Amino acid sequence: MTFRSFYLVALTVAAFSVSACKKDEPAPTTGNLNLTVTYDSIYVGYSLFTEEGWLIRTTTGTGSALRSGPFTGSPPPITNTRLKTTVILNGLNPGNYEFVVNASTAQSVQVTAGQTKFYTFDL
Repeated sequence: MTFRSFYLVALTVAAFSVSACKKDEPAPTTGNLNLTVTYDSIYVGYSLFTEEGWLIRTTTGTGSALRSGPFTGSPPPITNTRLKTTVILNGLNPGNYEFVVNASTAQSVQVTAGQTKFYTFDL
């Protein structure tokens, strides 16, 4: 084997070795929501339901939210006061959800795996 042939074989083996060591990153299985909400001060919290869960809640009064929490920095109710906050929900399964404020004001949102979806609501 000549030096040139040996060099080409070694270069080919090295190229295959480098490409074989690459590990495929697993596809993301969850997504995130970033919700900016302008609301009246009388609203103090939110809930997140699946579409089916919200339908059950509104028709039977049973069922619980997947996630819920207060709006941060909510002051005591003051007439005609508008506030703005951001709610970030991470690690959600892909699909359609209902973002609910004050147990009655529902907004449809969608989660896509590997993405953060941004929504702005003026309630």
